[in-house]
Amino acid sequence: NPFEKLHILFVGVDYAPNVNGLRWFFDKVIPLLDCEFYLTIVGKGMDKYRVEFENSRNIKVFGMVDSLDTFYSNADVVIAPISDGGGMKVKTAESLVFGKKFVGLSESLEGYWESIPESLKRENIFLCNNEKEFASAINQLFRMEFLNNNEMLSNWAKKEYSIETNSEKYKKVVF
Repeated sequence: NPFEKLHILFVGVDYAPNVNGLRWFFDKVIPLLDCEFYLTIVGKGMDKYRVEFENSRNIKVFGMVDSLDTFYSNADVVIAPISDGGGMKVKTAESLVFGKKFVGLSESLEGYWESIPESLKRENIFLCNNEKEFASAINQLFRMEFLNNNEMLSNWAKKEYSIETNSEKYKKVVF
């Protein structure tokens, strides 16, 4: 086993789809995990859920922070148990740019999944449709050996989703 504990990160503000997604994760996914893990939850306003979510010493909740860089660099996996909301999620692109393994429900990968190369799917980026698939992906990652920051994933995400790339795409469409 490459990990003693898998470091899981959730990034998101106090917004109903985020809070509901975390509640679903706690109720449905955590009971199916057969691996040791730390879970860190970070986001503006999320500290008001500290009592609800910090139900073990393996779970820490932070509100607004100056920088997410340390949280991302310490994480092995970023989760996005988001089942409602709209549009492309910035936190998805952000975690991919950091080269993080990503496990999310289909809503969190809306607008991304189609453009993700097959070589990154189901090894770096996991689209899950239910709690069994979500837990299975996390359990699988616990057993895998991988670099904490995947450069191939990060380079692909920067090429696809950076501000520079998007402003070039925008210029081609508009001008």
